[in-house]
Parts: sequence; C-alpha cells; structure tokens
Amino acid sequence: MQSRIEWRLQLIESDIDPAPANQYLLDADEFTIGRGPGNTLQLNHATVSGDHAVLRRTADGWEVTDRRSKNGTKVNGRELSREESVHLQPGDIIDIAAVCRLRIDYAGEESELSASMEATHAGDVQAADATNRNRSDVPVDTLHTDTGAQMPEPPKPPRPPHFPEHTQPPHFGEVPPGLQLRSLRLLPYLPGEYHVYNNGSDLPTATTPFLSRFLALFESILLPIEGSIDGFDLLLETATAPPEFLDWIIGWFGFGCDENWTEGAQRTLLAEAHKLFAWRGTKKALHRMLVIYTGLPEDAIQIQDHGPDIAPHTFRVSIADLPSRTDINTLHAIISLHQPAQAAYTLHSDNE
Repeated sequence: MQSRIEWRLQLIESDIDPAPANQYLLDADEFTIGRGPGNTLQLNHATVSGDHAVLRRTADGWEVTDRRSKNGTKVNGRELSREESVHLQPGDIIDIAAVCRLRIDYAGEESELSASMEATHAGDVQAADATNRNRSDVPVDTLHTDTGAQMPEPPKPPRPPHFPEHTQPPHFGEVPPGLQLRSLRLLPYLPGEYHVYNNGSDLPTATTPFLSRFLALFESILLPIEGSIDGFDLLLETATAPPEFLDWIIGWFGFGCDENWTEGAQRTLLAEAHKLFAWRGTKKALHRMLVIYTGLPEDAIQIQDHGPDIAPHTFRVSIADLPSRTDINTLHAIISLHQPAQAAYTLHSDNE
C-alpha cells in the first residue's frame, strides 16, 4: 500500500525574535504564513503582512501564493507579484518579507519512490561499469565488477615541505616606526594555550616564533590604519595639520592662499578664519587679513575711506615698509576679496 509523500518546511534564516520553530510538517492541504494570529506559521514582525502568503497542496506537490503582501514573497530570489502562484520543487527557497527564509523539501517518501531512486542509482553504476570496460585507458583495478564494488581510495595528498624554525626571523631592511617583527597587540586576543609568560611578565609571548611573526604581518597593516583613524583630528588642527592641507582647510571658509603665503601666515589665518568669515566685507576683516599676510604691525597698515584726496565710494590702503617677499598681486587679491561691491580702492606703499 502506498503512503502519501509528506513535505516539510525548514527554517533557514530568521530576523524575528523569538525565532519560529526549525521545521514544520506540511500534513494539511493548506499552510498559511503571516503576522495574524490565525496563520499556521505566525511571524510577529512589522514587515510581515497579516495574511502574507499561503502554501497549497496540488496533485503533484505544493504551490505558494503571495496574498497581496506589502513587502513581498520571493521564490529562489524572484519576487512574486500579488496573488501570483508558483509551483514548488524540493529544495526551493521561500523568502517572506526579507525577514524569514524557508526551504521546502520531502519529509518522507513512499516506498516505491525510494525503490525507484535506488534502482536508478544501480543502473547508473552498471552503465558506468560497461563504459569503463570498453575503455583501454582505464586500469583494470579501477573497474566496477558489481553494484556493490567500491572505488579505490584517492591518493593521499603530498606531505607539506618542512621549513626549519628560525630562532630569529630574517630581517629585510628597517622596521617602520611603531611596528615590530613579532606580535605585540594581537597575541593577547588568542586563547590561553597560545600564550607563554616569561620571567613573571604580564605580557604574553607566542608559543612558537612563527605564530608571533605571522600575527605581526596583520599588525603591520592594522596598526597604521588605526593610527590614521585615531589621529585624524590632527590633520585638521591648526598647529598639526600638514602644510599641504592648510590651503584646502582654509578654503572651507571661502579664503584662498597662493604660493606667496608663508606656512606661518597660513596657520595664523586658519586659527582666525572663523572670525574673519563673520567679519567678511568689513574694514576690520581686510585690515586683519593684510596684517596676517604681510607680517607687519597693525599700525603699519592704514585703511581710509574718506579724506580730501579720496574720491567718493573709494577707499585707500596704505602699507609702510612693505616686505620684499610680498607679492603685489596677492595683496590685490586679498583686498578684492573683502572690498564692498559698490566701492573702489587704491593701494599705496612706501616702497613704490
């Protein structure tokens, strides 16, 4: 007498807490999945619809139907449209709203199906025997003589080469600062059986020199990266930023520094950029920018916007003892950056 083939659902992955059971026997004609309490498999998750999907027994197996769910149902990675039904094969994967993954498979097979599968396997073995006997390049001892014969054992892999353990590792050039030829940081994270404490030291050493050198390879990559991350703020600090970073950081405030700015002047400008940005377009900001660039005392630079010899809507910039390193084009660029839109200016220097 034949018994009906039984199927089951197996839980593969779940983001639901508490997780569903690992296995469900499909012993009825319908198996419902959803968040609602009336479902065969209740998945208490916000992304699962109340009535999400349903599995129904068919004449030759099972099919799954999406029940107009909000976040979808997938079979083997393909998302079903609403109310779409797909016939299922053993081993198919069903995803419910990306929070639960199930696999459908046989739970028990009828005796005739098992016998058929065994007969098919035996026939494949016999066919292989016949093929091998007709081949002249197959050694006799590898041929199957009957369905119960075993294939010869595969050859064993070759033994790994023996490398003698060095008491001192080979030295290739200078060791970068902060690094060592042996592990310092990663070794304590290994289990205790890999540790050896010498002379009452609180820091462990490796049980073998190779292990210590092997971990040092990872430290040579990891520690510089950690140092760059931990010291990232130093790249933006006024006193510690690399010289090639200064003009880039100053540009965040809308200012620019050409090659005529000294490094000291750029660092001073960066330290005061937040204030100068707030004063931008004023006499105070222009005066301070010129003082920073030239390095002159504040009273050596005068800005006048009225007087008998000053035209209307014009201001005059006077600089005493202009340093020889000062570039006149840079001075004009600084003044143009801070001059009011409706005003003109004139530049005077005692050096001219």
